[in-house]
Amino acid sequence: MGDVSVTALPYGLPNATGYDTAVTFTVVNPSDFPMVSPYRVTVTGGGKTLDTTDGNDKVVLAPHQQLLVVNRPNGVRDTPPDAATVSFYSNEAGQMALPDPPSWKLSNVTTPSCNGSIVGCEVNADLVYDGETNIDMQLKINRVSIAFTENGKTVLAGNLSRNNSSNGLVPGKPIPVTGYVTGKASDVDNLEHQFGVQVVAPTY
Repeated sequence: MGDVSVTALPYGLPNATGYDTAVTFTVVNPSDFPMVSPYRVTVTGGGKTLDTTDGNDKVVLAPHQQLLVVNRPNGVRDTPPDAATVSFYSNEAGQMALPDPPSWKLSNVTTPSCNGSIVGCEVNADLVYDGETNIDMQLKINRVSIAFTENGKTVLAGNLSRNNSSNGLVPGKPIPVTGYVTGKASDVDNLEHQFGVQVVAPTY
């Protein structure tokens, strides 16, 4: 797993301050077979634990895939988060028919629109899968993680999802995705971005 970064945006709560937090990391599947990997995120700040997720989050990885993941812990209060750790456990291997990771393309990514929103900066984009499919493959996405960097440092991160409830995708046909990224950037017009598509594990 690569470096773990934390971005956060404070917001007011009754008698407290909450922090809309995004934990960004890259995970790699070193195996020759697909894997489903549950994980848990622990957020710290000021030398103490602020929040630990329930461990029910998971990533689905194709063989040798490297995937950008953004997790959104929701229990960070009172203390600004400054670090996080990610623990993976009980990897499940299987012969799953997964989409080809390099065949996902994200285009028309808008400049993060912050406008003083307490939930972060809105981002819109078009997602397309231009790879091959077969009868066993379920082309479904969970979310699209996106991270914006400034001088090589992650400053805004979050997840994008489809605008409607249907998860069916047609190869070669772009679908709109939208969501919010959290953090703070000095100049949103000059950011670079990277993304990772988290797919849904097929069920047979």
